[in-house]
Amino acid sequence: MLSDAGTLSITNGQLGLGWNGIGGTNYMVVTNGGKVVLRNWDNSTLGQPGNNSRGQLDLSTGGSVVIAGNASMFFPGLVASGQLIAYGGAGAVSWSYDPASNTTTLSSLPPVTATTPVISAQPTNVVAALGGTATFSVDIANVPCTYQWIAQRQT
Repeated sequence: MLSDAGTLSITNGQLGLGWNGIGGTNYMVVTNGGKVVLRNWDNSTLGQPGNNSRGQLDLSTGGSVVIAGNASMFFPGLVASGQLIAYGGAGAVSWSYDPASNTTTLSSLPPVTATTPVISAQPTNVVAALGGTATFSVDIANVPCTYQWIAQRQT
């Protein structure tokens, strides 16, 4: 388990959760702001989907993986096979690619439950004169809740 904002950086070689060759599953949980930085992603990182020698990577509360050097197409298959999960399988995994830095970032999305507020209508932009009043609103589904806007001055 990698947690409490710790960082595991593998710049030479691979993270090998699916390399034991003897079947079974090797687990790694990245949580509490933990971060894994990889030089690149390879089929062998977690093992190919359906391989009996495979690993499982669980991104939980604030966990992330940053892959430098390739924009992998492995992620849909790894999510579908249960090898790349979030919150023990209750959440979702998202990924985004930044071509400027040639990095892919994997993040965890927490599970949505009956008590999770869900924004069903986003607020719209409002322009107000200096010293004037701007009014915003948002629609929240699932549960009653209160919210407040915090003003920040832009320079």
